[in-house]
Amino acid sequence: MARYDHLPVWKDAVALATLLEEAVRRFPRYHKYALGTDLRRQAYAVCRGVVVANGEREGRAGAGGGAPGGNG
Repeated sequence: MARYDHLPVWKDAVALATLLEEAVRRFPRYHKYALGTDLRRQAYAVCRGVVVANGEREGRAGAGGGAPGGNG
């Protein structure tokens, strides 16, 4: 299983999501459900992107194939 929780970019992404959650709680009702939903979704997408990118990196490293584009 790919480990990503030690990565600085993961810690920053989680901090951003937490910061946005706290900020959205203070929004007026209309903005909380209109703008707040989009902000949350994008912050979570950053977190998912880190997980996916790290998983792909781990998958390539574990393949043992040699140099990319090489003959093996």
